[in-house]
Parts: sequence; C-alpha cells; structure tokens
Amino acid sequence: MDMKLPSFLENTENWMRSQEDQMTELTERLVMVDRIDLLLLNILVMAVLPAIVEEFYFRGALQKIFERMFKNAHVAIWVTAIIFSAIHVQFYGFFPRMFLGLIFGYALLWTNNIWVPVFAHFLNNVSVTIIAFFYFKDGKTYEDLQNSDAYSVPLYIGSIILSIGVGLLFL
Repeated sequence: MDMKLPSFLENTENWMRSQEDQMTELTERLVMVDRIDLLLLNILVMAVLPAIVEEFYFRGALQKIFERMFKNAHVAIWVTAIIFSAIHVQFYGFFPRMFLGLIFGYALLWTNNIWVPVFAHFLNNVSVTIIAFFYFKDGKTYEDLQNSDAYSVPLYIGSIILSIGVGLLFL
C-alpha cells in the first residue's frame, strides 16, 4: 500500500490507486455483513463460485495451454499465476495473490487433480469471508480488517498445522 512509482509514472500510479480504491469500496460493501443469510450468500458468491470458475479457467485450461506452448510446466505455472494476479486489478496485493496462484498451480501439477487447487482457493476465500463477518459482528470496520497486523499465536500455529495436514492429505 505504500508503494511509490517513479515520478514519470505518476499517472499510472494514480490510475492504480483509483482502481484499488474502487475495488476496496466494492469489497467492503459485499463482505461486511452481519446476517447469516448474507454470510451464506457471500460464501457462495465469493468462495464457492470463484474457486470453481477461476481454477477451472486458470489452472484447468490456461495453465494447460501454456504447458503445451512453453513445453515447461514451471514456466506455465508462473505465467498463469502472473495473469491470475493481474486479472484481479488489485495492484497492491499483486505479489501475495501471485504467490497464491503459484501454490494453486503447483498443487495441480503435483496432484494432477483440479479439485485440489479448487479446494485451496475455496479455503482462502471462505476464510476471509468468515473473518470479515465476525469483524463486522464485533462492530469493527473493513478498515480495521485491512489494518490488523497480527493474529493470535494459536491461530498461526493452527493454520500451519492445518496447512501441513491438508498438504499431506492431498500428497
């Protein structure tokens, strides 16, 4: 969020900031809900559908096309991850989202099962959706959610254990 481009790219930086602000506003309106029915709708619209549609498109189709084009699975995964991140038009989250794309791409490569990256994508999106729900229920704002620096140590440990467990299960 503190990224500064060189002065000759000021117009580009302003456009990126504008796009980011618009996406933030839209995301805030969608994700900050306090009713179970809206949470369930958000889980469907923001976790289930994107996980299936995006993974079948990016990993199931695009990555496979790039594998045939480049004749190199690793190049295909990296190119697909870059496109996956760029298509979200959220520039300040480009590298973390690209990293997720790499995880999803390698998950498909290692397991040869499209449902593994679909499930991983779903877990990522549903966790954010549920966390936002509880933040809003606690009277916190979207800005609070964005500015939270750290989670509790047990949450980190639990996340690591769960991630290792899911990885071993699919491996």
